[in-house]
Amino acid sequence: MVDDNDAIRRLVVTLLRREGYEVLEAGDGEQALQVPSVDLLVTDFAMPGMSGVELAQKFRPAKVLYTSGCSLGELEQRGFRSGTDSFLPKPFSPLQLREMVHSLLG
Repeated sequence: MVDDNDAIRRLVVTLLRREGYEVLEAGDGEQALQVPSVDLLVTDFAMPGMSGVELAQKFRPAKVLYTSGCSLGELEQRGFRSGTDSFLPKPFSPLQLREMVHSLLG
């Protein structure tokens, strides 16, 4: 889980761990590049320094779930690809997060 907002990152990490997932966390893209490969990268789309898209391109995880308070149109203008990328708009509920992660990881 990568998000520059500490409160959001801690909340998502707590929720996913309660669901039984092993979760690694980072506050930015540079920190995230220091962790080993993962099955799913959950990342904020817009972060200072390295964006979620740039992180995904460098990190090359199996799957990516972008979160953002931006609209889908804004994200598409900034590199998000509808149909191939997964997106969960902020704010989201614990149920929405759980269902999205479960659908991506099977």
